[in-house]
Amino acid sequence: MVNVVISMLGHQDHGKSTLIGRLLYETKSVTAERIREAREMSEKLGLEMEYCFLLDAFQEEREGGYTLDTTRAQLRHGNTIFELVDVPGHKEFIKNMLSGASNASAAILVASMKPGEGLQDETRLHVSMARLLGIKRVIVAVNKVDLAGFNEKKFNVFAEELREFLKAAGYDEEPLFIPVSAKLGDNVSRKSGNTPWYGGPTLLEELAKIAAEDKGLDKMHLRLPVQDVYGGVLVGRVEAGVLRKGDEVLFTPSGRKAKVTRIIEFGKELGEARAGNNAGFEVATDTTGLLDNVCSHVDNPPRLTSKIKAKAFCIAGHSISKGEALLFKCRNGETRTRVTQITHKKDCRLFDEADSPEKIVEYELGEMNLENEDALVLERFEDFPQFGRFVLLKGNAVAGVGTVEETY
Repeated sequence: MVNVVISMLGHQDHGKSTLIGRLLYETKSVTAERIREAREMSEKLGLEMEYCFLLDAFQEEREGGYTLDTTRAQLRHGNTIFELVDVPGHKEFIKNMLSGASNASAAILVASMKPGEGLQDETRLHVSMARLLGIKRVIVAVNKVDLAGFNEKKFNVFAEELREFLKAAGYDEEPLFIPVSAKLGDNVSRKSGNTPWYGGPTLLEELAKIAAEDKGLDKMHLRLPVQDVYGGVLVGRVEAGVLRKGDEVLFTPSGRKAKVTRIIEFGKELGEARAGNNAGFEVATDTTGLLDNVCSHVDNPPRLTSKIKAKAFCIAGHSISKGEALLFKCRNGETRTRVTQITHKKDCRLFDEADSPEKIVEYELGEMNLENEDALVLERFEDFPQFGRFVLLKGNAVAGVGTVEETY
């Protein structure tokens, strides 16, 4: 099975959770018992079937009518497991959106056609953060098309507004706009007779295309962070490349080399583990001290560096100043860091810009140089997105999140 992470972006009232619930229902990725519970909860609240209740969430959150924390749901379709990350739209929970989106292959932007909703500030922030985090592919699910009378002209006008915004946020490629009704199921998994003017794929068909494209990671150099060690078995997700039995591999930063003697996935012994697979593997050496190392092939090691050029977004309620010391956390480790220079900043809501600022404040994106105390495995996110993302902390609070532009 191939694992693909999809981040759901958009305002809280635009139907993200309902769309996830509908996808779970249409693909039979939920049990009959879960469906029965959702129907009973809907009836208790005096509502028609609410597909968002199919998600794993606390009852209080359901009765409140919105999701309070990052919700993950697994959608099984064909040979793919899609992990759909529903991130909250509330401004105070932006940091949860960032953690939810951080390892996504693509994003679904849910934008409502309902009169009075449309493009809102939270949507702008979500899209800006998705672009920062290196999510290059965005599918736009224009939701609640039924509440706009399935009107083609209204759809085209709204799609053009979204197109201009996405371009301003850095998405230059033409996105796909799909008219959907998460509530009624139009163009979610089956073509809708209510939109004869739309000739594109359904949302599920487009997700299948993304899964096929994601297999291109197999052709990249091997990168496998060791997330745990169980009785000599190293465990992790193959982020890129292919790990095969018999491979000579290198562990960074330890510098130790070893031969792969066994690969295990879901209790079954395999000959290889490909990008997107979670696997365990054994090597012909002592595994002590290999936790948090990155496994690669000997002839294509990852970059180990302490100085980077980066882009960082400042979380609400915080600021990041030139010369400030912070805690730097990335895919495979953490260290202290210092902001040596801020060269440019941009407000992600208003798109106002300034050169050579002394600091960035909430909702601003800054281009800066960072110098870490310790060398870590870091790659340009354009090359290896999974190793080109980081967070900046003040104490235990996340102050910023960013991407690596260059390593030195």
